[in-house]
Amino acid sequence: MLILRFLQLRSKFAWSLSNLVALLRMNLFIHRDLWAWLNKPFDIQPVPYKPEKLKLKLVTFASLLVP
Repeated sequence: MLILRFLQLRSKFAWSLSNLVALLRMNLFIHRDLWAWLNKPFDIQPVPYKPEKLKLKLVTFASLLVP
């Protein structure tokens, strides 16, 4: 609660504590700049997520047996 109150006081937008909690919960897994979003919650678009592809080297049991 202390962190939420701190965020409420630092923002320039007139948040009520219940609205701040509700919108933070809705945007929990969306990548945004927190400080920019706190000041302009309806103007800031989410940052596009660019997933990295992992290269997996598959090893089979048969390839382990062959020297």
